[in-house]
Amino acid sequence: MSGEFRNMFKGIGWLAAGMFLVIMGLSRVAYHSGAGTAAFQLSLLFVFAQFIAAGIAYVQWYRTVNRLAADMYNTEEKRKAAFGHIIRYLVPSVLCSGLIALAAVIAMLIHVIFVGINPVYCYSSVLTGFFTGNILLFILMRFFGLPDRVLNRY
Repeated sequence: MSGEFRNMFKGIGWLAAGMFLVIMGLSRVAYHSGAGTAAFQLSLLFVFAQFIAAGIAYVQWYRTVNRLAADMYNTEEKRKAAFGHIIRYLVPSVLCSGLIALAAVIAMLIHVIFVGINPVYCYSSVLTGFFTGNILLFILMRFFGLPDRVLNRY
């Protein structure tokens, strides 16, 4: 795979792998907590939405930094610009995935969606998706998912 968006596709792959690991872990938690298959499948919607929020933030950050790096020649300036834009895109991801987690918890508390489901499973599913997605997003933006132009690979 070549081109200026090669690392972006790798970063999306890392997010998908992280989501897969979270899903595998939640299947075991659902089994051991007695939440059942319906609760597991329902929680997947929230976890998937949280990882989509992280993925959108990553793609937007990547495109912005890639565009900025096109006009720069010094590698240190490119990295500084990339790291300077992390907060700008990480905060909306944290807020969006936090609102998704809050919506899931509120729905569980007022018995709208998670009726009769173990609250421990609900909390663990949305909080795991929240923390894993955003921590993985930060790691990608800081270390592994930098644009190819920032790394001077064309």
